[in-house]
Amino acid sequence: MRNSDLWRTRYLSDRYMENLTEDELLQRCLDILHNVLTISDQGKYSLRLPDEKSKFWYPILTEMQVELALRGMQFPPREIAEDLKKLLIFNNMASFVDVMEKMSLPKSRYFVKYGNAEHLSKMYESGEVLINPASIFTNGDLNYAQRDDELRRELNLHPNRVRIVQGEQKIPIKPVGNIRLCLESPTDYYIYCVAKKVDIRLFRDFEKNACLIIKNPELFVKNVIDAIKTQFNKKGGGFGIPVLYIDPLNPPATPLSVFGTKLFNYWYQLEYRVVFVPLESINRLEPIKVKIGSMKDYSSLIIV
Repeated sequence: MRNSDLWRTRYLSDRYMENLTEDELLQRCLDILHNVLTISDQGKYSLRLPDEKSKFWYPILTEMQVELALRGMQFPPREIAEDLKKLLIFNNMASFVDVMEKMSLPKSRYFVKYGNAEHLSKMYESGEVLINPASIFTNGDLNYAQRDDELRRELNLHPNRVRIVQGEQKIPIKPVGNIRLCLESPTDYYIYCVAKKVDIRLFRDFEKNACLIIKNPELFVKNVIDAIKTQFNKKGGGFGIPVLYIDPLNPPATPLSVFGTKLFNYWYQLEYRVVFVPLESINRLEPIKVKIGSMKDYSSLIIV
């Protein structure tokens, strides 16, 4: 048997995308390409290089190509061409390229907050920060890169990847389609999102014209949590956490938390978040403004 035939046999025995509808498959393909395609600091469209952060996309990309071929579809599918084109449009790119060329970034760990110049200036000068509840991110006014349900994560598992039993005898039940599992937060909670690196594409995706380079991440996280505790009139606990991006068809076997995970279509954002969870369950929180003090000593404000 040739290696290609052996690989095809192995793939067919573990074809975890077979139960996706055509629309679901096309959306998955678009999400994958949205992560693999990037914009360099020089403003060139390119593929992400296989480094430690992105190499896991290459098996997923290959498996997608095979699944499309088995269904008699080309890669990339014609059906998503226009959607993909819209995701790559970047007006006024030259201005952002110029800023990136002049930017001096810390060699050690740092955070980036993208925003409008007016709001980030207040944050830089006096430490005025707007903290939003997780429930607000389903708002229809937010764009594709910002909108997500931060109170739940829905997984879509192939029947071969789950074991379902019935009764005390634990009689196996074989599902006829994918199993949808949902991680759900018991309460609304506060969330503040930053990125772990500067990426020219994020200015476009978030529709922002400025960023704040935070050079002391530990101090920033502490100040935000302390400020929420002071402003929020109920008990709760806060923590900082790097986001774990999960493939809804292939989640890790370890326990998952809604507070620190997102689906993989947002992976390119490389998010870190500060989370504050109320001790008692609250259905809906309101945004709050907090003061963390001037950030001039440990941050830089960049305006395009």
